[in-house]
Amino acid sequence: MDMYLRTLPSENISKIELITNPSARFDAAGNSGVLNIILKSKPVGFDGKIHTFLTQRTHFAAEEGADLSFSSGNFSVEYKVDNSNEKRPQKMKSSYIYPTYTRVTNDYTLNRYDILSQNLNSSYQIGHVKIGFFSTLNRSRNKGFHKGEMNFSDGSYPSNTYSEQTHDKYRLETISPYVEWKLDSIGKKLTLNYNYIHLSDDVNQVYDSGSAHLFRAVGTITAMW
Repeated sequence: MDMYLRTLPSENISKIELITNPSARFDAAGNSGVLNIILKSKPVGFDGKIHTFLTQRTHFAAEEGADLSFSSGNFSVEYKVDNSNEKRPQKMKSSYIYPTYTRVTNDYTLNRYDILSQNLNSSYQIGHVKIGFFSTLNRSRNKGFHKGEMNFSDGSYPSNTYSEQTHDKYRLETISPYVEWKLDSIGKKLTLNYNYIHLSDDVNQVYDSGSAHLFRAVGTITAMW
């Protein structure tokens, strides 16, 4: 009994009664009272909630999701979904100062993120045996665009422009079925489970240097031995 009380989660307890004068339905022989622990009953029916977050920066960002569940005592199922979309721009100007000229680069980057996350869990209790599964499906897509321009203050080289596009597709699938046996009333149990994981990450990059030019070093090289 002591071990059972130590392993019993407090959130599962509805109330505790101390019965000093127990009725005939309690076996209180040799005891001065009875400690009656009343557990919370499992919720029955549907439950759900939705949420959304909106963020306004240079570009609009949104996140929305839902949690849905159903329980009928021995059977329960829960589904969660979250979706987010965001754009992140960045501008950067860099100056490189040399003895005879200055090189200036202007870069602009825009990344877009689309993320979808889903979780589905279910279980069924049959006497002392519970069977169920956990599953996950995560998908994300990242599109990036980068362009830049390079200029020289002395006009010795023409301006150079370049661009790069990136497309990243990520997908994660998992499923974990399990069987759980309750061995006794003090919390001992035996669990058998199987984990399946499938992961794919497809990255595609395209670099365009259509107006880039080759640089040629101008100067005198002196070799000494």
